[in-house]
Amino acid sequence: MSTEGIELVVRGTGHADDITLLAAQRVAPVPDLVLETRASAEVVDEHRRALGAWLRTWHADEADVVAAQHAVGELVTNAVEHAYGPSGTGPVSVTATVTPRGLLRVEVRDRGRWTPPGGGPARGWGLSMTGELADAFTLDRADDGTTASIELALSRAATLLTGDTQAWGDGRSERDADPFLILDLSGGDGDAIRVDGPLDVVNAPVLDREMIRRSHGGATSLVVDLTGVTHLASAGVSVLILARQRCVDGASLTLVAPPGTVADQILTLVRLPHQPSRPPGPHDT
Repeated sequence: MSTEGIELVVRGTGHADDITLLAAQRVAPVPDLVLETRASAEVVDEHRRALGAWLRTWHADEADVVAAQHAVGELVTNAVEHAYGPSGTGPVSVTATVTPRGLLRVEVRDRGRWTPPGGGPARGWGLSMTGELADAFTLDRADDGTTASIELALSRAATLLTGDTQAWGDGRSERDADPFLILDLSGGDGDAIRVDGPLDVVNAPVLDREMIRRSHGGATSLVVDLTGVTHLASAGVSVLILARQRCVDGASLTLVAPPGTVADQILTLVRLPHQPSRPPGPHDT
């Protein structure tokens, strides 16, 4: 069709230089994302997946998807943990839109009154992480609830179309299977584990218990490989910090996160020391 169109244009006049043909495809607008659930730890993952799937319909760059999921996940987690107290529950809503200029705007709203968070150096990372991940972040607390808002400029990598390339849509979606796994990598002179899947508010206590067990409460060294972590929430950051603080008598906690991984990005953001690889041992095949 493109060839025939060019031939019709230049048939009578010819051409003495290169010709550029711009083809555009009209697509249906993507509706805004609107989610409303009851506050519970389990809905954090539900909102994360829904936001990721929605952003991929916009063909947002994967780095932007990860940043948005982490930022919004922290806001939902804060609403779940602080809005309704330890024994209460209530609604938590997430609305997201993308402006014509490619700016993502997300609001997370609850209807409760925030309770003060617990103290300690391993607490309080959630809102700090959100502020670092987003281009703009505001928190509006009122008598009828709290509204947290973020803005993030989205980008999309340009692609060179060929005859085998889809003009719109590559079929990507949030993985249906994203299990949380702790794998034994022990061998050689020390104990080592690998963590796969989302390290969020639900799974962080599981890892914490496993690190306590394997390090004998911080008395022996432990290597934790975070290469396969798909989401590293502030709850996960907190248990890693606590594990480092538990180390005694020369024991150490070594965190492994190769460059470019989700864990590397978040650990770098919160300035938690880690290394790009672990020494090979008998557990490597």
